[in-house]
Amino acid sequence: MSSTAGVPASMRAVVQHGPEDLRLDKLPVPEPAPGQVLVRVRANGICGSDLHSWRHALFGTGVVLGHEIAGEVAALGEGVSGLSVGEVGAVYAGDTCGSCDLCSAGLSYYCQNGHGLGTGGGLGGLAEYLAVPAASFLPVSPGTDLAPVTFAEPLANGLRCLDRPEVSEASSARCSWRDARSAARRRSSSAPSARSTRPRRTWPPS
Repeated sequence: MSSTAGVPASMRAVVQHGPEDLRLDKLPVPEPAPGQVLVRVRANGICGSDLHSWRHALFGTGVVLGHEIAGEVAALGEGVSGLSVGEVGAVYAGDTCGSCDLCSAGLSYYCQNGHGLGTGGGLGGLAEYLAVPAASFLPVSPGTDLAPVTFAEPLANGLRCLDRPEVSEASSARCSWRDARSAARRRSSSAPSARSTRPRRTWPPS
């Protein structure tokens, strides 16, 4: 592994201990395995699914949520090339097997052998560090504001929806946050009434 100068032995992480019970715990910093990079999380978006999991502990206890992640390379695992310590970028939050028929066909987001970061497998973005496959780190230009980079994951979801045949063959389509918010309120009468007007929250706090 490359030099870990400046990387602490422990880190802060927001851990789910039960429904509506998130705690700031101290965990050991993971060491990147061969083919992985250690990422220092610089920003993490709060997704609606994170809020749903916070409320109901969907993925059980001991989970570190967060899958809209941006950060910088803190260390390289053995055999990693093409990336350098200090590079910044987005993190693809799917930890896939890379060898099944779906992964081989370029459809790794349908992999049935992997899991998603922050959804019951592996550390999520509400930790200060996480180890991910080198191929899951997507560099951006040096000096880029990493808070907007956390939108790479929801943007990819939207682009994937537009690529579906029933959408790509349509003459027009509408995406409405208001409609989605109304549906969420119908499912939960306790949902905040003005969530869409709040600034996007990121982790770690400045």
